Amino acid sequence: MLRNALCFTCALLLAMACSDDNDRRGLGDADNHANNPADPNNPNQPVDPNNPNQPVDPNNPNQPVDPNNPNQPVDPNNPNQPVDTNHPHNTDASDSDIPWLPTDSDNVPNLDIAREMPLSFMPPGGLSVAKTPMFIVLGYDDNRYEDGMQWVLDMMLQHKNPAGSGNDATFDGHNLKASFYFTTDALDDGGEALLAQWRRAVDIGHEAGNHTHTHRERERETPFVWQEELTTCNSILAEKLGIPRNAILGVRAPFLDFLAPPLFDTLAAGLDGIIYDCSIRHDPYGDNPENWTFYRHVWPYTLEKGLDVFTAGGHAIGNPAIWEVPCYSLPTSGDRAGMRQPQNMYTGFDSTAYAEGYSASDFYNAMKWALELRMAEGDNRAPLTIGLHSDTYSAQNTGYSQPLAERRAALADFVDYALRTYPEVRFVSTKQLLMWMSHPTPLP
Repeated sequence: MLRNALCFTCALLLAMACSDDNDRRGLGDADNHANNPADPNNPNQPVDPNNPNQPVDPNNPNQPVDPNNPNQPVDPNNPNQPVDTNHPHNTDASDSDIPWLPTDSDNVPNLDIAREMPLSFMPPGGLSVAKTPMFIVLGYDDNRYEDGMQWVLDMMLQHKNPAGSGNDATFDGHNLKASFYFTTDALDDGGEALLAQWRRAVDIGHEAGNHTHTHRERERETPFVWQEELTTCNSILAEKLGIPRNAILGVRAPFLDFLAPPLFDTLAAGLDGIIYDCSIRHDPYGDNPENWTFYRHVWPYTLEKGLDVFTAGGHAIGNPAIWEVPCYSLPTSGDRAGMRQPQNMYTGFDSTAYAEGYSASDFYNAMKWALELRMAEGDNRAPLTIGLHSDTYSAQNTGYSQPLAERRAALADFVDYALRTYPEVRFVSTKQLLMWMSHPTPLP
């Protein structure tokens, strides 16, 4: 659908960016050929972009296009193909006047989120996989301990995203960003020391999200009212962190208990500025390990047309007009064929790995394999969302048998590995990911 909607109004920007290539192809002097008839079957034929009658060869991937010709053919498989800047899922981010353009502090007051993004294996906007950033989203839940928060923030500040071409729209060279889903009754015990770290996270530019006020288990502790839990959390975050309520865009349910219909009923009715949920586990598609669709995840999508029934069990949720950012499973091996067995995957959280007895090195390998599978030829670079808890990296949290130093090393080493190995990697917040999906911008 997106490919069919593509048009071609940004070709002039592409031509400017590719001026050196034009000179090499003999196109730099096209103005001198205004009266020269062109042979559309000659791939090296110089053309006059100002001639509205200029024939175009749609099979030539290097063929310049006429941005003023509404019938201009487009090759959706050409990674250099200009995109339609008027389409809500396509924008040329080289335009510095775009109001959503991110800054290093991620201070974006007007986030224009697309309201209809269907289920897809492919990146949005018709982008080729080769031109798509490999987004990694670290989502930290709970955040009850000051020292855990401090370690996580310090660790992330030691790195920057790859420099790329310096394009802000693909977060080139930016400080790493993450999403923190706060449980606000943690401040009852954590006090000012914990609050200082929460404020520090927001000041650095990380995203503040909603993880309810009390983190109670819905089925075991009653009464549990989603509206009260979510609005209380939002109110405290806004007051204590000094941010607008509608700047809190996302929610994650405690224990990933999204099956409670009232959660999505509450979100469908509208709750402050919340526009996405990230509570639903998604497993990879496929039934044939010889086919590259096996261990291939769907991209984030909007829920108006329903839930991804294959990976999320077909539960009815009321189809709210919000995004679903999957909580992807993690593999227990780097062998794609091994994903045939459900026991070779687990919910992609550090707490799940450690509670199920995996070592810190096992968790490191699971994150590493998940990234490598996404980066393999033929895969689709679906974002890698990793569920974490800053509490896991706190000396005050004695609930894990795996040594603290090893737990910290596993996460820090994975971040280092991803940035060192893949120049396409970008560590972003969920907010930044959805911002990019609303205005997909290619890597150079």
